Amino acid sequence: MIQKALRFKNKVLLTKIFFTELFFGAYIFLFGFKKFTELLISPISKESKYKENEILRCEKIASRFNRIKKCLVRNGTIYYYFKKYGIACNLIVGVSNHNEFASHCWVESKNNVIDFDEEKKFMEIYRI
Repeated sequence: MIQKALRFKNKVLLTKIFFTELFFGAYIFLFGFKKFTELLISPISKESKYKENEILRCEKIASRFNRIKKCLVRNGTIYYYFKKYGIACNLIVGVSNHNEFASHCWVESKNNVIDFDEEKKFMEIYRI
C-alpha cells in the first residue's frame, strides 16, 4: 500500500492532505468545533489545479495512513481543499436522534455529496 501511494501521480497533494488531516485532528481536539469552523472559513481561490476526484482519492489514501475515521476531520479536509482549489462546496453538520443522539458532517458540491455515513438520516443544523 505504501509503495502504491508513493507511485501515485499526485504525491504533493497526497502529502499536503496527509498533514492537513493530522493538523485538523489536533486542532479540533485542542480548540473545539467553533474555532475549527473559523479556521475553515477562508477566501475562495480561483485556482483549479486539481479536480474533485483527485482530491477525494488523495484524502481516502491519507485517511487510511492516518487511521482517521472522524467525519469532521475527513470532510473538513475535503472542504478545505475544494475551496482552496476553486471547487464550490458546502460543509454541512447534522444531528440525528433515532435511538441515541448522533452528529455527522458531510460535504456537498455541485457534482457530489461526500458522505461517509449514508445509512443514517441527519437533520441539517449548520452549514458553511
